[in-house]
Amino acid sequence: MRTRNRRRDGRFVAHFECNYAASRRKGTGVLSDLSRFGAFIDDASEVPGRGDLVTLRFEDYSESELVLYGWVTRHQSRGFAIEFDELEPEVLRLVEDLAALVGRAS
Repeated sequence: MRTRNRRRDGRFVAHFECNYAASRRKGTGVLSDLSRFGAFIDDASEVPGRGDLVTLRFEDYSESELVLYGWVTRHQSRGFAIEFDELEPEVLRLVEDLAALVGRAS
């Protein structure tokens, strides 16, 4: 797991229902913000451990399934943040679309 300044890039508001798996845990939640470097999963049914590798699946606005892989970097009361090593081109396009359409979360 690499550490980065989580604020170095814009985060964009999103709302995608998702399924995820980490270690032996599986859960559901809402991908509530997204950037080129990470994401936050809110309303998590299970919270993976810090440092766990997460496989996250969700459908984008065109109902295409996208898969993200990231490391859990922090927890909050109802969710957790993940950091990406790199993004697939489809996910990078989604982040760029969100930047153009939705606006910054913070």
